[in-house]
Amino acid sequence: MEDKGILMKATKNTVLLVLIFICWIVVGTWNHSWAKDFGPFQGKILDADTQEPVEGVVLLILWRETHFFAGSTFYDAQETLTDKNGEFHLPGIWVLNPWTRLGLESYLTIYKSGYQPISSGAWRDWKGFTPKLEYVLRVEDGKPLILLRQLTVEERKKHVRPYWGDIPHEKAKLLIQEINKERKFLGLGEVGPVRR
Repeated sequence: MEDKGILMKATKNTVLLVLIFICWIVVGTWNHSWAKDFGPFQGKILDADTQEPVEGVVLLILWRETHFFAGSTFYDAQETLTDKNGEFHLPGIWVLNPWTRLGLESYLTIYKSGYQPISSGAWRDWKGFTPKLEYVLRVEDGKPLILLRQLTVEERKKHVRPYWGDIPHEKAKLLIQEINKERKFLGLGEVGPVRR
């Protein structure tokens, strides 16, 4: 009789663990269904005047964790450079903790020394889900063709360079290096610790 009681208790514990696991999966799925912009992110960068591909453009994507009561904090960031065809690919992230609440949008900064930066645009805007932005030429196979406008020397002197905010320096190395190229061109000192 005692063995039967132990078996019943073990069965109840197993069922409870299975239910907890299912709830964890459901909450995680719900979280991912709301945070649509986890990746991957792909596209192509073109010069706005020539419509030729631009190599070496930095793309930095940022995810922020939204707090239940107010505000948000840095969660993760990834960056990459465009290839010789102006193409980029960022794999995105997978959030294993179902209690993590990421904002509905992933924010992308696009920057190359000598060009007008594009910052804080929500990725979903670029894929055509909301009115097309002036710097998106078109969308091909779900990938935006993004136009970067070259700046004159006078515009470069006046133009504000992107800021990486609360993103840890090791997550924004490429962006900081590109900002420092522009600062060197303008005769200014470097910013941020960049570990080579």
